[in-house]
Amino acid sequence: MSVWTEKFIRVNKYSRPGLKLKGVKKLVLHWTANPGASAANHFTYFDRTIIQAQRYASAHIFVDKNEALCIIPLDEVAYHANDGTYRGVPELKPNANFLSIGVEMCVEKDGTFHPDTISRTEDVFVELCKTFKLDPIKD
Repeated sequence: MSVWTEKFIRVNKYSRPGLKLKGVKKLVLHWTANPGASAANHFTYFDRTIIQAQRYASAHIFVDKNEALCIIPLDEVAYHANDGTYRGVPELKPNANFLSIGVEMCVEKDGTFHPDTISRTEDVFVELCKTFKLDPIKD
């Protein structure tokens, strides 16, 4: 049984282009910088709001204190780690979005991470490392 629930957003050019990943070499962790918004709130944002705003952004999995929600299939590209001039980890060049899974931690209203969010994120990363045969220390 997976530690996340799958609830995919619609295919669209702004947040889910429907392109296939070229492989998974790394996992990328971000925080949402959106105090108080849950994983479900981010589903709605990336399925509606961002499309209406015509902005490019997304991630595969959003984790909050109550759930982990996968909004883009793990074999598809999410727009989470490349702004067009990728300067990061050499293994992910030229475009990290085609070679990595993006996970976002939801932040509480007070700007902190709930202990359950941290624990659930660890569980997500354990499962992802096992699934994609990644080293949890370097990948």
